[in-house]
Parts: sequence; C-alpha cells; structure tokens
Amino acid sequence: MFLLPYVEADSIYRQLELPVTADATPPYPGVAAGVTSWFTETDNRDFNLARSRIKSFECPSDPFGGPQDTDSGPMISTLNPASNVPGSADNYVAGGFYYNDNTVDLGRTNYAGVSGCNGDVPPPGNTSSANGFIDMPAYRGIFYNRSKVSLAQVTSADGASNTLMIGESIGGNFPGVGSPPSTRDVYWSWMGFSCAGVRRGLGPDGSSPGTYVGYGSFHQGITLFAMGDGAVRSLRNSGTTTRPTTQPGTWETTPWGLLQQMGGLRDGRSNDTSSIAN
Repeated sequence: MFLLPYVEADSIYRQLELPVTADATPPYPGVAAGVTSWFTETDNRDFNLARSRIKSFECPSDPFGGPQDTDSGPMISTLNPASNVPGSADNYVAGGFYYNDNTVDLGRTNYAGVSGCNGDVPPPGNTSSANGFIDMPAYRGIFYNRSKVSLAQVTSADGASNTLMIGESIGGNFPGVGSPPSTRDVYWSWMGFSCAGVRRGLGPDGSSPGTYVGYGSFHQGITLFAMGDGAVRSLRNSGTTTRPTTQPGTWETTPWGLLQQMGGLRDGRSNDTSSIAN
C-alpha cells in the first residue's frame, strides 16, 4: 500500500480513509465506530479500493486467474512474527489472516518486503532444528511489524547490495509439488500483505510446496528478489529449504544459511553467496 504513490497509483492512495502510518492503531479519530481495519466491513471505501488491480504488483509468470483458483481466497493481513511477547511460544511463528472465501476478489500482489529470517523476533531466538538452530534476532531484515528502516541504515549495516529487500511468491502452496492441494490455498492481497521471512527457504525445489508466508515463484528453479540498492537478482531455490539439524555446525555456508545471511540486515556475515545468487 505504501508503494502506491511510486507506481502511478497515487489516486488510489489519496482516497484511503484509514490512517496510513506505521504506528496507527485503533480506535481511529473520525472513523465510524467498529471500523478497526480496512477489512472490518466489506462496504467501506478502503475495502472497495483494495479491489483495484495494480499490474506492477503482479508477476506475469503467475497463471493466477482469480480467487476461484484458491481454496481460501485472499490473505488480508500478515504477522511476522506472530507475537512480540518475550517468552511466548508464538515468537517464532509467522502467520496471518485470510478470508476463507474464494469468491472475494481483491487486488493481488506477488511481492512483499523481506523481514529477514523471521522478522523482529525477541531473544532468545535460537530454538530448535525446526528453526535451523539460528539466532533469529541477529537476522532481522528490513521489513517487519512497525519497522522504520531507512536506506541509510541498510547501507551502513551489511550494505544495500547485499541485503534482500522485496521478494516474490505466488502466496500459497504450489499445486503438484510436494503434497499441496489441487489449487493454491490463498493469494496475497496488495492492501493487506506486507512482509514475509526467508526461514522456510524458497519453494518449490522438488520438496517444498511453498507457503503463504514465504517466497517462491513459477520461474524454473529460481525466485527473484530486489536488493536494497534496487538491483534485481535471481536466487536458486535448490537446497534453501534444508535447515541444519545439528548445532554448532557449518550451516552458515549452506544454501539455507546463505539465504538467511542475505535476508539479514545487520548479521555481519560476508560469506560468498554466488552459489545461490546470480
């Protein structure tokens, strides 16, 4: 949504009624009682604007024909991580909300900001083999809940050319890969989907069917990302879903580890990433 003025869609942006700042929380002054988000009721202006199709948000390789191509319709919100409460079991889980209705037709996006490994996870972030035995707080990315990271901060950290900024996905499972449904489960709405992490790797790679809170594409064997300096690079999917099962180890130089390094804003690692990045 914040990109609208920069992709020739300023006319939509200027019509939005709810606050469009990173700090906005309900209740909102001057807004009707009960309207706490753009999707609270389906007849408000913001919801109707969310139906708009923004072609620059859509990847031509995605054969998406409409919400009927999914099981549950559009994603309307994302949480990465799902909780910022220290000690909560949800600290390491990314999640979101979807309509559970594949007749709801909202404008789609194939792109979302990169939150690093899994967003702004509070310590301790080194949990289990399910998370790859990674200190996730050290691999926070550019975009996460309430983030206000400037390009200057990106440049002074790991460097804009070394940090993933925006990645692509079809927004759900890949039909025919792994054990997904016959159709993808959901799709991302540009109004509601903001960021995702790289903890799950890139799919499909022959074993991973993709995920509604991760990255992947219909391009053969690769997924495209925009770096912090604006350059677009293709990352090879193969091996990026294989997380280390022992600790300590040499996971930092595996495809999965290199992907976490590229996603992290200030991890300080400088391993050669040419094995996964073109």
